[in-house]
Amino acid sequence: MLGFGLLMGSGILILVNLLMHSSTLYWVISFAIFAAMMFITIFDIWNIKKITERGEMSTNLELYCAFTLYVDFIYILIRIIYFLILIYGKSK
Repeated sequence: MLGFGLLMGSGILILVNLLMHSSTLYWVISFAIFAAMMFITIFDIWNIKKITERGEMSTNLELYCAFTLYVDFIYILIRIIYFLILIYGKSK
């Protein structure tokens, strides 16, 4: 819930930033979105841990859990690469 709340709040901040054109607010929004995705990933890992402790495993459930974590980690990797491009792209 916290991660989805951060994503919704970030969406509202994006609309406000479109009117203000603030670079500081842009960075705040970027890190809020990153934090939201981290919370969502933590929740997904916790949920998968609960599933495995109950012993409810099937082929479809294993594929769903793997796909969920794969998507979360790919999004985090893309955001990290984006931040690195922003930081090191300005210095050149």
